[in-house]
Amino acid sequence: KRWLKPEERAEATYKFGVALENLGDVGGAFQAYTAAWVTYAKHYEWSTQALERWLVLGFKDAEDNIKDPIELRTKKIEFYKTLKRKLIEWQNFPDTEALQRLRLRLPEMRNELGITPEEEQQINFQLGLNPDGTLPEQKK
Repeated sequence: KRWLKPEERAEATYKFGVALENLGDVGGAFQAYTAAWVTYAKHYEWSTQALERWLVLGFKDAEDNIKDPIELRTKKIEFYKTLKRKLIEWQNFPDTEALQRLRLRLPEMRNELGITPEEEQQINFQLGLNPDGTLPEQKK
């Protein structure tokens, strides 16, 4: 009996999310993508793609279901913080196309959300970063 290797499980979980999304099961797809990027983070080819789709679905779901603009912005900032945290965790990963797109997406999200420098410093503090967004041990 042959069990799937971890990288194969990461791929299968991501592709399961794609299949669910194509079938219109957005909630199921969101869960599958979450499982892929959380459980299989070191399998960067699949985890970065999963996080990318998770962000798209999360933003769309928030826009479709949250009518209060303050609550909507707060939810989107939570997605922004998750992306920022993951990009820091994944900074030494080899580049994938999805990772490159995610790196570009972070400043786009900052601009779209109108995050002020003061808010950015607060986010950095919440993420355990220096005010300039670097990891504490990297600051010289």
